[in-house]
Amino acid sequence: MTDDGQEFVATDPYEGLPESGHYFTIYTTLPDVIKDDHFLCFLNFYDTEVCIGGEVRKDFVRSRDVDLPGGSVKASYFLVPVYEYDAGKVLSITRVHGSVSKKIYPETLFGTPEQLYKYLVHEYIVTFVMCLILLAFSALIIIAGLVLIIWLKRPIAMFYAGLAAFITTAWMITDSFAYPFVFGHYHIDGVMSYFFCMLLPIPFCIYMDSLQKGRHKKWYGLLQMLTIVSFVCFTVLHFTGIFPFYDTLPYVDAVLVIDIIACTAITIADIVRGNVAEYRYTAIGFLGFMVLAVLQIILIFTTDLNNDSLFLMLGLLFLLLCVVLQQLLELSRTDLEKQRALELSDAKTRFLASMSHEIRTPINSILGMNEMILRENRDETIGDYARSVQSAGKMLLALINDVLDFSKIEAGKLEITNADCRLSDLLAEIAVMAKERASSKNLDFYLNIAGNVPDGLHTDEVRIKQILINLLTNAVKYTDRGNVTLEVSGDYEDEDSYRLRLDVRDTGKGIREEEQATLFDAFSRADLAQNRNVEGTGLGLAIVHSIVQSMGGEISVRSEYGKGSAFSVNLPLKVTDWTPVPSDPETLKRREYAPVYHCGYTAPDAKVLAVDDNAANLSIVRQFLKETGIQLDCCMNGDEALKRCTQVTYDLILLDHMMPDPDGIETLSGIRSSDTSLNRDTKAVVLTANAVGGSRQQYLDAGFIDYLTKPIDSALLEETVRKYLPAEKVLEKQESVAKPEYGSEEANRIASCFTDIPGFDFDTAISYCGDSDVVVLVCEEIIKDEPERSRLLQEAMRDEDYEKYRIHAHAIKSNMATIGVADLEKRAKDHEFAGRDKNETFIREDGEAFVAAYKELCNKLQEALKKAAGE
Repeated sequence: MTDDGQEFVATDPYEGLPESGHYFTIYTTLPDVIKDDHFLCFLNFYDTEVCIGGEVRKDFVRSRDVDLPGGSVKASYFLVPVYEYDAGKVLSITRVHGSVSKKIYPETLFGTPEQLYKYLVHEYIVTFVMCLILLAFSALIIIAGLVLIIWLKRPIAMFYAGLAAFITTAWMITDSFAYPFVFGHYHIDGVMSYFFCMLLPIPFCIYMDSLQKGRHKKWYGLLQMLTIVSFVCFTVLHFTGIFPFYDTLPYVDAVLVIDIIACTAITIADIVRGNVAEYRYTAIGFLGFMVLAVLQIILIFTTDLNNDSLFLMLGLLFLLLCVVLQQLLELSRTDLEKQRALELSDAKTRFLASMSHEIRTPINSILGMNEMILRENRDETIGDYARSVQSAGKMLLALINDVLDFSKIEAGKLEITNADCRLSDLLAEIAVMAKERASSKNLDFYLNIAGNVPDGLHTDEVRIKQILINLLTNAVKYTDRGNVTLEVSGDYEDEDSYRLRLDVRDTGKGIREEEQATLFDAFSRADLAQNRNVEGTGLGLAIVHSIVQSMGGEISVRSEYGKGSAFSVNLPLKVTDWTPVPSDPETLKRREYAPVYHCGYTAPDAKVLAVDDNAANLSIVRQFLKETGIQLDCCMNGDEALKRCTQVTYDLILLDHMMPDPDGIETLSGIRSSDTSLNRDTKAVVLTANAVGGSRQQYLDAGFIDYLTKPIDSALLEETVRKYLPAEKVLEKQESVAKPEYGSEEANRIASCFTDIPGFDFDTAISYCGDSDVVVLVCEEIIKDEPERSRLLQEAMRDEDYEKYRIHAHAIKSNMATIGVADLEKRAKDHEFAGRDKNETFIREDGEAFVAAYKELCNKLQEALKKAAGE
């Protein structure tokens, strides 16, 4: 009878009239003969009341009897005791008709406890016991995996396989109807069953990813994320009473199906690529598991199978056995490889020990004889060659010493010896070696240096060379076409501390993601199959890693297989000289020893426009291009340049970037866009002191064809101008070099006049200006510029015009860099950045003192020039 009074005869346990959520009552008559030890037993999920002879014998109310948020989510057997005096009485069962069970009345048992337990054993106990055994076995595998992880200090795939099997069997145990009869029924088993079911994919994904060495890490990560999101969402919905677990089951199953299909597709892809051999025994285990699972499904649909998870349990057991076998083989292989490595290491140590004297002796002889050449030589060209031999020989000896003493590196006893050094000299030597090695394979080599890298450092110069040589050698070795790039940059951590960043990039073969983790291990080489013809022992990166760690730094690698690699080194260093490293330290070093360069061409018919708000810079450009005979027009602001470009057609424009409105980029844009401009297509080269990473592309995007960094290099300026002038206007000259002027009696006399100026470096001034006459000329322009520049700085401070303040501080920085006044250059740089960042406090506290220091320097320059003129 339904709750609205309708009566009907239930002829089929799978059909019924009431809608979900309605009460109905089943009536029947008990047998005429009943004993006291009998029970009525049926599966129950919803609220139920059992009456015998009109009296309530037992009831179940979910809201009262289930003390869990969200209620019960699992059907269980409902036991009702009956007695001898109940014989022949009317039995009524009042129940709620719900969505979980569509039956009007469930399968009902009637008998003694022994008969009921016999039935339950027949239906469920075999699978249940198998699950318990498998649960214990998987727990042992988990424990063994943890022990191996702690012992070997690396991930162990077997651990994740054991975890996956543990969760699977825990799900089957908590889902079984035998669970309440063994452990007692508190309804928590139903909730745990859903938990285990939803979390199943996570350990399997981790295990497969571990087996496949991270080849498909992104896909497995997405699958795990999907699983976690569904677990959190469904759990919250259940415990808040919005959407119970039993209603979310289709969606939980959908997530599991997506995970199964995705894992299967990934494994098939691995098989196609031939990678399954790495875990062949586990693959066999999965195959056996799949076969037994399919057989289980067939039997469910074709036979009345009582233990409906037996074959699934057997398949999981077979998989675990294969997993253990695979792990034992891997451990055996690892032990063998370790033994071979130890034998190789011992052989290496014995060999190097015996060869130590034989290797060092000839190198020391070479260096000794070369030292005699340096002492007795009077020819500058030969001296240059000998210095290169000396530098390369010392580096070779240092590298050999490191290989011979590799045992110190392995023992963590690598020595770091810090001393003052110049980064520009170091990079110049490295650049020469790298270019030579790159050109031997027809590769391009690029050296990019940021504008804020200090030249004077207190560090281990030899170790930094080792790092760069190893990384650049590897880059060239594994690159067949394209280029190798060394980028030098970094950031100040405080006034005296700098974190140097060295980036070595190549367009070579790249490194697989799964091989990157062991890249810095000794005797490790990536992709041996493809690189079998590449020379090397696999020690280089291990040495680099040890050096970097010993210096307190960090090293990392980014690589895409087939497209190239990028190694990044970060080193904390102490600064001794804040002068920025020039953009081309190799040219600077070469000019230090080589004769003064004289222009090898003339271009009297060529017209060039130079634009810079700094008179000293214009003087340098004018002096550097004097020998070319070029018709040079100079102007000191963008507006004047725009006007000139409407009157004269130029062959080339040299345009400063950092000028007051309009700046260089805006000026070029005006020249290109003006209808009255005669130079809309004229090539333009930007002059800048901000040659940081990415600046080249910025200028190219703005319309410049190239850029030159300040302080301006005379030879590079002449070469650049020649490169972009029309070929028909360039005339070759016969003479190209002359004897060096620097070091002459007159130059030494002029240099002595500047010795009393604190911080003035005449050698640096000569290196940028070319000769002492240009140094004098530049100083005259700086002195002439000072009153107006100081007035503009003070005016910008008063008006809080930070952009204007930044531009004029930048101009002072450029002038000080040109004549080598490092302290005032750094101070000007600080004020330039303060203007950029609108640091009002810094400018207000130090601005007037900065202007006063600038004026004082210019006064001392004036005194030095008077002394040089004999006044």
